[in-house]
Amino acid sequence: MIGHAENVVSVETIGKAFEAYRTLPGQVFIDNTLMDRAWASTIGHFIIHEFASSELPGLWNEVKPWLEQSTGSTCELVYARILKYNPTCYIPRHVDSVDVKHQHVNNLSVLIGMVPPEEYKGGELIIDNRLFELDTGDIVYYTYEHPHEVKKIKEGVRYVVNLRCKTVK
Repeated sequence: MIGHAENVVSVETIGKAFEAYRTLPGQVFIDNTLMDRAWASTIGHFIIHEFASSELPGLWNEVKPWLEQSTGSTCELVYARILKYNPTCYIPRHVDSVDVKHQHVNNLSVLIGMVPPEEYKGGELIIDNRLFELDTGDIVYYTYEHPHEVKKIKEGVRYVVNLRCKTVK
């Protein structure tokens, strides 16, 4: 399952996500475990900033109705992340999996553009060999069986919100 839409999340809500990114403490409780909020990815080369599901409520409130209508499923937010790609950052082609020791079981990844594509060069998002361009507030989702990648950033900085969700039929 793959879906895409423009302007799902408001610019104001994206601004609030950036504010949380800049101001929340350096550690967060996820699955009742205190962990560092920011860490370097082990797949590819980019920085992950973790958020508990309760820390970006406005964003989830805008995404959830659209996502449930698009997927035909009830969706639960498991946790949220903001991914930062500096120049030379990328994600190689891979298929997502779940590490049940550190994550709830989830099966749907949602990406939301935080900056216009004019602010960086490179960083193309490819899912199942299809190119997706995300402007601020645009959204794409996919279930974990779909191979995907982000090409190397050549210039500027790319930010996206990544929501990890569980679908319930």
